[in-house]
Amino acid sequence: APLALSPMSDGGVAAIFAVLGIGGLRVIHTALALVARVLALVFESVFGVARSLSSDDREPASGSTSAHRPNAPLSDDDVRDIPIRILNSTTSRERAMEKFASYREWSARFRLHELLRTPKPYFDVIKAHYPQVMHHTTDKEDFVIIMEKPGHVPELLRAVRETAYALGRDEDDATEVVLEHFAFVSTFMYERVDAREHPYGKIVQIIDLSAVGMSDVLGIEVFGFLREYSTSAKIANIERVHRVFIVNPPPGFTFVFNACKPLISTKTLKQIVVCASVDDARREMSKVMSLDKVPKEYGGACTCGRCWRGDANEDALHAYVHELNHRRE
Repeated sequence: APLALSPMSDGGVAAIFAVLGIGGLRVIHTALALVARVLALVFESVFGVARSLSSDDREPASGSTSAHRPNAPLSDDDVRDIPIRILNSTTSRERAMEKFASYREWSARFRLHELLRTPKPYFDVIKAHYPQVMHHTTDKEDFVIIMEKPGHVPELLRAVRETAYALGRDEDDATEVVLEHFAFVSTFMYERVDAREHPYGKIVQIIDLSAVGMSDVLGIEVFGFLREYSTSAKIANIERVHRVFIVNPPPGFTFVFNACKPLISTKTLKQIVVCASVDDARREMSKVMSLDKVPKEYGGACTCGRCWRGDANEDALHAYVHELNHRRE
């Protein structure tokens, strides 16, 4: 469940503030709620923190009487069909089986067996409203760099619906269309760009939160989309993430992040780097890649001139989609 800063509902808090006549408090509450929801989305999307807090992935405090006791090893029958990345993501037999079941459901939902062979009529409109590109590879351990700038979710869903209407496909659900798009992109990346087996084939993510606004966390449809997206992304990225750099965080983000640290596993904390300034980004990213791989807006020295258009791998993705969309039956 999303992180919450108050046991009261937004409506209840607003009513109290209205009675007290302290408008500033409502602004503060709303801002902190935004930060908490964004933080929850980032964590759950990439690492599945919400679930890991109740699983073996959480590391108990030193001296705790409830320290984790590993379950019996998985049998040959158990592991025959489970991907190695899932097996390596947990030491719990039950948790591995749960993750595998979720992965199979996700694969069936988006028809992964044919996802790379079917037309993608919504590709361009989604790319235009949700910037996400493959931006070179690191030079130290050969990780693909993924840059994305989440935000403006209502506009994204509205644009997809308008496209569906123009295509005469009114029955297409906007949320499902966007989720399938991300499933397709991740499948392409992990099968065509870097198909190496575990422990290779990982990514470095740069998530720019500068475009996130109130409209991205308020409203039933938007929040429902974020929940669905976080679940899907979590399954797609099992044991795929090497490091996540969060840049341009909204005000209060670092405060909430620090408050949540005791609830997050050490492994996850090592993967997340919050960069509150350009200097922070420059210093932290240089530990993973040369600064000429980092966009100038994040303190780097990349001179490619097309940071938000991607590299040869992104070009290959666009060419692949163009072929799918113009292939004659």
